[in-house]
Amino acid sequence: QLQELFRGAHLMFQDPDGVAYKFLTTLPRAKQRSSSHRSDQRQYGIREGRFLSTMLIGYLEGSCWFQFEGAPWAPGKYPWLSCFHILDFYEYRLTGRNVGPLGTSPHTDRHPLRIAGPPALVSVACPK
Repeated sequence: QLQELFRGAHLMFQDPDGVAYKFLTTLPRAKQRSSSHRSDQRQYGIREGRFLSTMLIGYLEGSCWFQFEGAPWAPGKYPWLSCFHILDFYEYRLTGRNVGPLGTSPHTDRHPLRIAGPPALVSVACPK
């Protein structure tokens, strides 16, 4: 599953109270942005760096979702890299596979990689 995640898998998990969504979207570098993915809440991107590029986060029907993108979408700040994002989108449209930093994945928002149950509480996963 970890390989699929780095290949751009659209990962979903139950988050009925939005705790994980709130945690991810309030991380220091989380920036509100738009995307072509469905979401009941605002979507956020977190620029991860040179190799992981961007983590896109959203929320749909009581589940938090995220995926690593192959190239960032920030035309104002990174116009050249955003061109690669457009190419990734065309690859997705042609192949039906998400494009991530380390390849492609069949797990799209139409066929997400679902993990059972919610993840550990933030206080458990990140103790003080």
